[in-house]
Amino acid sequence: MTDNAKLKLPAFQVKRFQELVKTGGITETIFQAFLDQNDAWKGRILPIDRTQPFDLVNFYSDNHHFKIWRGDIGCGGYFGEERQSKRALVLTEVDFCRVFFESFSFDSETEYYQEKFEEGIERHKNSGPILADAQIGWTLLKEPRYKTLEHLYKKYKVKKFVLLGTILGWQDWNHPTSYEPEVLIISRNRSDWWERDITGPYSVMKRKIPALVIPE
Repeated sequence: MTDNAKLKLPAFQVKRFQELVKTGGITETIFQAFLDQNDAWKGRILPIDRTQPFDLVNFYSDNHHFKIWRGDIGCGGYFGEERQSKRALVLTEVDFCRVFFESFSFDSETEYYQEKFEEGIERHKNSGPILADAQIGWTLLKEPRYKTLEHLYKKYKVKKFVLLGTILGWQDWNHPTSYEPEVLIISRNRSDWWERDITGPYSVMKRKIPALVIPE
């Protein structure tokens, strides 16, 4: 039998079910099905709605200053393909029992962080773990009671992570024709609520904020 500590069920409730199994009140199969249903990490597969593109309007209130970045990180964000992971965009469901976190970091202040950041993104472009995109993050935030985010927090002790499968361009207030690259970040605040924000590549790498990644 699975112990009640793993199930996070009251001891008396588990004991009662075990008694019912012994006396023939319920079958072992029914009892196991009940345990699986209450095991938070079993079957943590979430559907990802890909029928519409990522809704930046609802994700970030100051949306009129943002757009999906185009082209290389250091080239202004105006030209080229949108910087979203093509491998992530085809995922219509994610098994969150299998995801993990990967850090992008550098040690020296003198390193060209944008180039290092770009190299890290490129490593995941065609093979290896898939960088989670913004739509996956939005799905997590819309889930009632942040169930999956809470499970990720308890399993990995991660309070903050980025979604490198989508790169945004932020419009500089002082230079309205200029954009800066930004990434989406999801974090757990002191009130145990999960919230979204943005941060730049330098901050991601210097603070070693992990990225959510999905096995192939």
